[in-house]
This record gives sequence, C-alpha cells and structure tokens, in this order.
Amino acid sequence: MSKARDIASAPIAPSTVSATELGYVDGVTSAIQTQLDAKTAKSTLTTTGDIYYASSANTPARLGIGSNAQVLTVASGIPSWATVASSAPTLNETVFTASGTFTPAAGVTKVWTEIIGGGGGGARGNNGGAAGGAGGTINQQFTVTPGTGVTVTIGAGGAGRGNYNGDGGSGTGSTFDTTTADGGAGGGYNNSAADSATVGGSAFGAGKKNGGSANANSGAGGGGSIGSASGAGGSGRITVRWLS
Repeated sequence: MSKARDIASAPIAPSTVSATELGYVDGVTSAIQTQLDAKTAKSTLTTTGDIYYASSANTPARLGIGSNAQVLTVASGIPSWATVASSAPTLNETVFTASGTFTPAAGVTKVWTEIIGGGGGGARGNNGGAAGGAGGTINQQFTVTPGTGVTVTIGAGGAGRGNYNGDGGSGTGSTFDTTTADGGAGGGYNNSAADSATVGGSAFGAGKKNGGSANANSGAGGGGSIGSASGAGGSGRITVRWLS
C-alpha cells in the first residue's frame, strides 16, 4: 500500500472546529493571511482624533488631527483642516469738513454720527471781547439705506469782529439728514472794565480779555484780546462711523 493511500485511508482525528466555523472560509480564493496583510492596519492612526479618507478609489489615507478651532474643509475632493477667518467687524469712519453726501455701502444699515455746529466768532471791545461759544454737539445713531445718499451740511463759523468793536457773529448749524447741531453764539464786547464780568454771550466766559484765533477742531470761536483783532469761529464738522 502506498503512502498516499495510507494517508487517505487513515482515520480522521477528532476536531473541535464546528461546521459553522468551517463555513467561514467558504469561497476563499487565496491565502487568508495574504488578504489580511493587505488591509490597512489600525496602527496607522497614530494620534487620537486622526481620521481615514480615500485619497483615490480603494486607497485609504490618514488625515492627522487638526488644531483647536480649526474646521474640516475640502479642496479638489481632498479633506484638510483649516483655520476659520476672523469674523470681527471693521470700524469705518468718514469725517466731513465740507458739505456733501454720505452714501452707505452695501450691507450698511446703521451709522453713528457726531454732529458739531459752527463756532461763534469772537468780539472786540475797548476792554476786551468774549470768545464765541462752541458749536453744539449731537451724537446719534441713524438707520440708513445702502446706496441711498444722506445730505450732510457743515455749519460755518461766525465772523470775528477783527479790529472793530462789537459782538462776534454766531455760527450756523451742521445737519446730518434732518438732525441739526446748532451753531455757537458770538461773543459779546466790553467798553468798560465794570462790564467785563457781565457782558457777552460766550460759553467760555463773558468779557474774556485774553482771546485767540479760530479753533477748527472744537468748533469754538476765538475772542480778541484788548486792542487786537478777534478771531472767527471754527467751522463745524460731522463724523460718520459704521461697521462692516
């Protein structure tokens, strides 16, 4: 009897492998270990939070975890982590020193304004003249329509008395849309020392003997000192601010 026949006729040793377990390999067409080796190993996910994606058909790839606050995005079909652009609004500002029109840009529906009227002119008298009063100031929020212009009017400063005795001229108001900040009153003049504490319309002190020139930044007028020319009031201005 040949060895092959001996083996074929030898009794089968008892086995604990069940029929169900043997059924698991039904349909296997190649070595099972070779197939397992071709699978992606879990060890390629090296960091907590790593993810798999297909870099091409049937080709798995690893994407390492991103940084805090990053988001998953896709470019040309490949995922990646990206930092979200800042969404903080930008504060914009336009200052008007001459009359004109403010036209809100697209998306702008609210603006915040500072409206300042023209300052009063300074007075001149034998015993000094008061400085003109500063133009009024209004801070106000407005609802606007993008693309629709808002009329801006800048108040003029009041005339100073120059080398001639008399009251200074009052400034005119500045207007944004329908809101107006009044101009400052002109300063009063003095012809006697006794009147120096009571005569004049200035917010900076009636009968002020030490004056100056126009102050365009604050809208205040300048008062003339004794025997010298008085200054004109400063022009008003309007500052418009908005977020984008």
